[in-house]
Amino acid sequence: MELRFRIAKLLDHAGNVEALEASDNPFAAIVLAHLQALATHGDPATRQQRKLRIIKGLYRGHWSKEDVRELFRLIDWIMTLPEDLDEALRTEIHEFEEEQKMPYITSIERLAKKEGILEGIELAMEMRFGSSGRKLLPKVRALGSVDEVRRFARFLKNAKSIEQVRSRLSD
Repeated sequence: MELRFRIAKLLDHAGNVEALEASDNPFAAIVLAHLQALATHGDPATRQQRKLRIIKGLYRGHWSKEDVRELFRLIDWIMTLPEDLDEALRTEIHEFEEEQKMPYITSIERLAKKEGILEGIELAMEMRFGSSGRKLLPKVRALGSVDEVRRFARFLKNAKSIEQVRSRLSD
């Protein structure tokens, strides 16, 4: 048996960034992500901006919501970012979705995400502060958006005392 297939060297497309960005071929977005990951090695801030540009291009494409999600997952894997920049990127994407009225993450998915973060917060508060932490859980559950819950989770990671947590939840 003999197999024959075409070979494509991704680096050969490095000079065609504009064409890749304009293409409606999903492989163009993947090639672009790979090239940008190589180009931004060691420069996470630039990588974040280029990743955002690629993702915005996906949203403007003619793909189904599921296709955008799958491409986003692959691009997210190819163009990894430090946690703080990844969080900032997700905030920018969320704002872009809101501006464009493109809720690719359904309300059910948002609620599930919030519940998952809340479960982690509840566990952390119980482990760190015992019964005092458990008493504050209703206030934690009352936090509004996923972004508020995320901000509180980041705060909790560095909180030194239960008094700091109480104060934060009282604001």
